[in-house]
Amino acid sequence: ALWAGLLVLAWRQKRRVEAFGLGWIALAFSPVANLLFPTGVLVAERTLYIPSIGLALAAGAWLERVPRRRLVPVLAVVLLAAGLRTALRVPVWRSNYTAVYSILQDSPRSYVGPKRMILAYLDAHLPARALEAALRASAINGRDMPIYVSGAVAAFAAGQPRIADSLLARMEHACPECVAYYRPEAATARNRGY
Repeated sequence: ALWAGLLVLAWRQKRRVEAFGLGWIALAFSPVANLLFPTGVLVAERTLYIPSIGLALAAGAWLERVPRRRLVPVLAVVLLAAGLRTALRVPVWRSNYTAVYSILQDSPRSYVGPKRMILAYLDAHLPARALEAALRASAINGRDMPIYVSGAVAAFAAGQPRIADSLLARMEHACPECVAYYRPEAATARNRGY
């Protein structure tokens, strides 16, 4: 509603560049907004890159009208804050482990962190911890079928064949055609030494 109101206001005030920028946001965001069709992604920064061009156009045209003496201190604070945030965030990308740990810290209700930790723990030959991660991930999102197969590998490796069997049974119950996951996961498990 706010976006539509700004677009109408910009158009009525004959602020064509701002209106173009706001229109660009809608056009660029519509394919990934899950409004026209489901994309499978609820929130992702990458979906905002192209729409941000419209925001930059609209903001640039609007900022052109602000007196420079008022604009310079505000821009300095914004640039300093953005630079500081970037500097603090860079260490997250040092390794796959630090990136996944960041997911676990920043989004504790997300299943993605525990799901990624399954494979990290299996790679580190910590199957009991991988099994814990699989159970946590499946409790958060029971519709991601590869979690069950990876969890079963972890359970077998941890000496818990009954848990492995129950994980595979849950997957087969939820998605009978998903047995196709077995072959690639078995190959991956063999490559890891399980």
